[in-house]
Amino acid sequence: GDEVTVRVRVRATDRESLDQVALVDILPGGMEPVLSSPSDSDEPNVPIWRRRLGGNSTWNIEYADIREDRVIFYGNINNSMTEVSYKVRATNVGEFVVPPAYGEAMYERRTFGRSAGANFKIVPAN
Repeated sequence: GDEVTVRVRVRATDRESLDQVALVDILPGGMEPVLSSPSDSDEPNVPIWRRRLGGNSTWNIEYADIREDRVIFYGNINNSMTEVSYKVRATNVGEFVVPPAYGEAMYERRTFGRSAGANFKIVPAN
């Protein structure tokens, strides 16, 4: 049940900017997004998906699709490093593979990228 902060960084490497990018962050098994239940009175000018996901972002995200096994971010990127962060919760004990995050320009299918994968271990609390 412990929570961990996920940080995903993104930037364009071969041009100044890239429009309409979809970035998919697949969560490892044993993890789920921590979603808050914002009331209607909380920051009315902030979109509901941002209030539910929480976290911080230097990337100007236009929308996030929050699912039980992944979070998909949509927005424009430039050649400066930007970051989005959010919380996930451990749901199972064990060793898991962290799938690589990947991104793609939605209207330029030949423009894409992905991160490295990793291993993740969740141990029982003492």
